[in-house]
Amino acid sequence: MFIRYVKAYKKPLLFVLGLTFILTLLNQSDLPAVYHALRSIHMRYFALLLSLQLITIIVIAYQWQFIIKRYTINLSVFTLILMNLNGTFYEAITPAVKAGGEAYKVLYLKKYTHDVYRAAAMVTIQKSISLIGFLTLTLISLHFLTVMPALNNDAMILFGIIFGIVITLSLFMIVFRNKNTFLNSVVKAFTPFKTRKTELVLHYALSISIWLMFALKLGILLMAFNLDFPLTTILALTFIPYMVGLLPLSPGGLGTFETTLTLMLTSLGVAFTQALSITLIFRFITFWFPFVLSLLNIGVQSLKLKRRQINAKTSS
Repeated sequence: MFIRYVKAYKKPLLFVLGLTFILTLLNQSDLPAVYHALRSIHMRYFALLLSLQLITIIVIAYQWQFIIKRYTINLSVFTLILMNLNGTFYEAITPAVKAGGEAYKVLYLKKYTHDVYRAAAMVTIQKSISLIGFLTLTLISLHFLTVMPALNNDAMILFGIIFGIVITLSLFMIVFRNKNTFLNSVVKAFTPFKTRKTELVLHYALSISIWLMFALKLGILLMAFNLDFPLTTILALTFIPYMVGLLPLSPGGLGTFETTLTLMLTSLGVAFTQALSITLIFRFITFWFPFVLSLLNIGVQSLKLKRRQINAKTSS
């Protein structure tokens, strides 16, 4: 009975769990001091970070456009931005690995391909390229942890274990859930690129660049708080929390990402209040801002659909 109850309410329970992590962090902090720290950031930094996030969204859409053109599908960058925004909503409400967002994109692209396996192939190759780029930078970040003086061998072992768990769970959820479908989609995904290996390398480089934009945003945010860290440390501070956030504990890594980044910053000597403020702003820019845009997009689409239905009834 208990297991059935947990399964039925898994998503709300996971959301509550992630929210609990954040509330625990806030409870341990001096809220007036956090508020003061949040207000201390100059608006030019905030505007720059929002602009960089919008650029990231646009560049990802261009990457999608380059990929689907190899499948003789032509969609505008704006259409792909809307697709990704809707996908962001489903990613945010599903526990890690972005399974909900990818499933939505398969169904969305199926409208243009009329073939679910072909649509799955396009999603698979984009996801694979993005994941390989992310794992490359994460492995580099794990190496850079060894030069972070505030982290000892125990912390390295812990992050290594978490990394292993993330990779194992990701492979299990993606591959073994539906092995034949996954393998077929992978084979179909790379078919248009068999004679275009150079393009795959360019897509890989683009994926690295997209992920590095997240490190750039965090570096600018640290600069806004007058914190000077080397590039190696900024990479670790960016990708280790994202790695932990991939654990299927809460929707969109809610709570686990915030906790990890805050603890890493404090381990480097940053005051807890300042570390939490940096984490909240960075998370707003990279997670909540796109999520709000996705909600607005879904709301506009719903209004348009209702208007079309009303016009159809009126004309009939």
